[in-house]
Amino acid sequence: MKVIKINNLSHENKEIVYLRNYTGEALLELYPGNIIEIKISFIYEEKAHGAPSIKINILDDLDYPLVPVIRSLKAFIEDLGKQGELN
Repeated sequence: MKVIKINNLSHENKEIVYLRNYTGEALLELYPGNIIEIKISFIYEEKAHGAPSIKINILDDLDYPLVPVIRSLKAFIEDLGKQGELN
């Protein structure tokens, strides 16, 4: 299970600066050669100390175990945050 990229990433402006809401379409490779796209939304919360808190909602039906999908999405989103692509 691998996250290839997140397409159509959009940020919803809110009043709380350290809490950011996003929506997008995650491109996932579930098995070699089996690539799907699912709609997701997530909240990226920056903390004063330590790693950010990421809460993910999968908006489409998915015929695959959710735990590895969410774990991979969180790692991918955390990398996007470290690279400064979620500002």
